[in-house]
Amino acid sequence: MRKILIADDSDNTRIYIRNALLSHGWAVCGEATDGLQAVQMASQLKPDLVVLDLSMPVLTGLEAAKEILQASPEVPIVLFTLHEAPQVREAAARVGVLKVVSKEDGVVSLFAAIEDSLRRAPASAIDPVGPLAIPIDQNADPLATSAETVVPAGGPETIGPLAVPADQSLSPLAIPPVEATAPALAPADAPTSPTTPETPPSAAVPPEHQS
Repeated sequence: MRKILIADDSDNTRIYIRNALLSHGWAVCGEATDGLQAVQMASQLKPDLVVLDLSMPVLTGLEAAKEILQASPEVPIVLFTLHEAPQVREAAARVGVLKVVSKEDGVVSLFAAIEDSLRRAPASAIDPVGPLAIPIDQNADPLATSAETVVPAGGPETIGPLAVPADQSLSPLAIPPVEATAPALAPADAPTSPTTPETPPSAAVPPEHQS
């Protein structure tokens, strides 16, 4: 599913765009309220496409687009604005934004611009897992198929979903037995004799002196 970042300083416009994108089957990965926040979120979230308003605080849509494209030139950007004019399109093209859509045309024109931009852009090479991001290798073979995990008797040994061929030439490890010596326990009903304290041996008495 393609991820789209929205940037607009109008809460109502962002909600309108978000609901329209979700109903069309796209995922909204973030919503920025000014141009600087859009640049920061684009760097963090790695969206497949960014929808920018033109007139925003801190950074305008064109200023934000310039910084986003400097960091990620492959990310397509759609400028969704009320100020559609030839000079706006020319300024957007100089920055690298090739799609400018008027808000007066509604979401139908926005959808068309997004679909065309996503067709031209490659899918994101990062698949996020929780807080981590794992690169996807589309040419890599799976570790094991469902058929490989069902092993007949005497076949490879299995560890979880992986099949590990057994090496019949290997002998089991020779581990010498360890004999545990534990003190013998007296029977439970045997009387216990009081312990007599040890007395030191008496000093040797010298033999009597013979006269």
